[in-house]
Amino acid sequence: MADETVDYGLGARVRALRQKRGMTVEVLAEKARMSQAYLTQIEKGARVKVGAPILLALAQALRTSTDELLGYDVSALPEEGLRPRDVDQLARVESRLDTVAEKLTELMEILAAGREARAEEIEKADESQSPQRATRPRSGDPGRRKAK
Repeated sequence: MADETVDYGLGARVRALRQKRGMTVEVLAEKARMSQAYLTQIEKGARVKVGAPILLALAQALRTSTDELLGYDVSALPEEGLRPRDVDQLARVESRLDTVAEKLTELMEILAAGREARAEEIEKADESQSPQRATRPRSGDPGRRKAK
């Protein structure tokens, strides 16, 4: 039985996105401003280290993010309209919003617990003061008259 390992490295992702976009090696190389030979080396995995400028050029030419090229989980992206750096920035903002939402949820739970505890304290205080109120005479008691 043949070894059926699947390469999910940078080269495989570049090749898959290129094919998905209906581009040839020649077209992608031209759009990314690199030689066809260099692009072919990347796709075959012969180029292990690829610098940031090359990654960015490939991402822009493929209308995707550098995160997706590097294999990070990226939600479905529109084919048109957003530049890769916009998509990267949106992903960072989304991550921060998730963190803020989690913290707000925690704070709301703490506030709710605090309100419940405060309501119980007030209720206990009212109960403990109720008998005292009944036994104290009121200042305007009709049984007491001022002497003139």
